Amino acid sequence: MSIICPDYLTIGLEKQYSKVLQQRIADNLPLNPRLKVEAVDFRPWGGHCLGVLVTPWVMELMILSNEGDGWADIKAGSTISFDFPSGPVEFVLNESEGMGKFLVCPLYSPIFDLQDQETAVSTAKLVIESLMNKEKSVDEPLVSREKVMELYWHSSKAWF
Repeated sequence: MSIICPDYLTIGLEKQYSKVLQQRIADNLPLNPRLKVEAVDFRPWGGHCLGVLVTPWVMELMILSNEGDGWADIKAGSTISFDFPSGPVEFVLNESEGMGKFLVCPLYSPIFDLQDQETAVSTAKLVIESLMNKEKSVDEPLVSREKVMELYWHSSKAWF
């Protein structure tokens, strides 16, 4: 069976994060006003959907469960490591109303260095391309567990 990343997953992700921005984030975290919420380059990977989410407060590498709750028995806040062609990456299992459980690996927070949406999207695409590049392979995690947790707690403290 071929796994696809249906549009409803990325559209739902954008809607949910836009709602979070309006209801919880706007008054609690510093924002880059030049950026908007956008799901970038989501693709099938490991039976799930992998991509990058750009927001005005954080850029996150994400894995979404394709159908149902792929991580029902795992507690939110747990870290899970995945081996990509370029090396291992650790994710944090997150859970939110309207989305269920999903995995995040924060890449940038705060996100002020990116000058516009086009630059943010290009950066997100480069992250995915680099992640899938065997020639950029490393033995250590591309993002350490400590960095994942630091960025995760910083970027999510206002809305979880």
